[in-house]
Amino acid sequence: MLVCSILLSLTVKGQQDPLYSQYLNNLATINPSYVGVQNGMNVKLLTRHQWTGFEGAPTTSTLAFSMPYQKDQMGIGGRIVYDGYGPITQLGVYGDYAYHLDIDPRRGRFLSFGVSAGFNLFYADILGIGESQDDPAFTSDMSNKFLPNVGIGMMYRDRDYIIGVSVPKLIENEVSVKDISRTSINKDMLHIYLLGAYKFSVDRDIVMKIATTVRYIRNTNLAADLHVFAIFDDNFMAGVMYRTGNSFGMSIQYDIRDGMRLGYAYDMTSLEDTYSFPSTHELMLSYDIPSKKRRRFRRRRSNYFF
Repeated sequence: MLVCSILLSLTVKGQQDPLYSQYLNNLATINPSYVGVQNGMNVKLLTRHQWTGFEGAPTTSTLAFSMPYQKDQMGIGGRIVYDGYGPITQLGVYGDYAYHLDIDPRRGRFLSFGVSAGFNLFYADILGIGESQDDPAFTSDMSNKFLPNVGIGMMYRDRDYIIGVSVPKLIENEVSVKDISRTSINKDMLHIYLLGAYKFSVDRDIVMKIATTVRYIRNTNLAADLHVFAIFDDNFMAGVMYRTGNSFGMSIQYDIRDGMRLGYAYDMTSLEDTYSFPSTHELMLSYDIPSKKRRRFRRRRSNYFF
C-alpha cells in the first residue's frame, strides 16, 4: 500500500503536460498564438515513446491541425492528444484561436495573441495496480473524469527571431479519491513558458536556428531547453537538444516531397539515483496543404519560423 501511494504521488511533482522533443514544430501545444502563421492548412501526427523498456513508461500521441483565416489575420487550429503513463491515461481535445496584428508585414513583424480551450478525459486503472484491496480508496477505477481547461499566449515574430510567453493551462485541476482517501492521483500544476529563438544564414544553403524555452512549474524549480538546428538546402534539418537536469538528444527532419516532412528524435535521460539511461523515440509526420491562391509551395521556412 505504501509503495502504491508513493507511485501515485510522484505524478504531482513531475512534468504534468506532455513535452515533446519536436514541440517547436508544433508550438500551439504550448502557445496558441502561433496557429495560422503558415501559408495554408498544416496537419501533424506525432507519437512519442518515452523510457523504452520500462513497464508503464509514458506514451503520447497527437493529431493536430492549424490554418490561417480571414486573409491570414487570424489562425484556427485544434488537436487530439492521447497520453498514458502507468495506470493513468488521458484523452485531450483542444481548439486554438490566434489573432495576428500587423506591425510591419514587409519585414515580417507581427504581434500575435492566442487562446485555447478544451478538456481532458482522465482514467485511472486503480484495480490494475495489483496492491492490497484493503484500502477502500483502491477498490474501484476512476473513468472519464472531465477536466476542462483554457490557455493563453502571446508572441512577437520577426523574420529572424521570435519571442513568446504562454500559460497553456490556467485551471489547476486535481483528481483525487477524496471522501475516501487523501491520496492525490493527478494534479495540473500551473505552467508558464517563455520562448526565444533566432535564425541566421551561414551561407547560401545553410541556415542555423537557436532556440531556448524556459518553463516555470508551480512548486518546482525552473527548467530550460536549448535547441540548435542546422538546415541544409531548405529540406534537411539536423539538431541537438539539451534539457536542464538530465536529458539530451538529437533530431533530424527531411522533406519527403513538397509540403510533407518526416521527423525523428532520440533522447536519453539519466534517472536520479540510478545508473540507467532510458531512451525515448519520437516520430513526426507533417503535411502542408497550400491554399487555393498559392498553388505552388514557396520556401515555407521563410514564411514561418518552425
